[in-house]
Amino acid sequence: MRTNDQSPAFWLDKSAIGLYQPGLGADVIGGWWYPEDGQVDNRALAQVLLTAAQSLGVELKDGIKVEAIAQQQGQVIGVQTNTGLIRAAHYLLAAGAWANEL
Repeated sequence: MRTNDQSPAFWLDKSAIGLYQPGLGADVIGGWWYPEDGQVDNRALAQVLLTAAQSLGVELKDGIKVEAIAQQQGQVIGVQTNTGLIRAAHYLLAAGAWANEL
């Protein structure tokens, strides 16, 4: 276990790590286990978010490229796309690292 203020970590030998992470290659001799760490399966999360959005009546459009955010007097009035202007009551900017391009 680590002796500093970080979360605990434990070295697991080959047989022990196989119990926690089945399917590892034969060359793996062990690994560190951080019991307080976690992770999210991004594919499962995306599917849950899609299902939740659809159940709330959110309309999702695939294959459309957003080219600009249409504004009037400092207010968003629509989203300019390669298929035309799309208007909505609410807008969500989820462009991540590409937000600057809008």
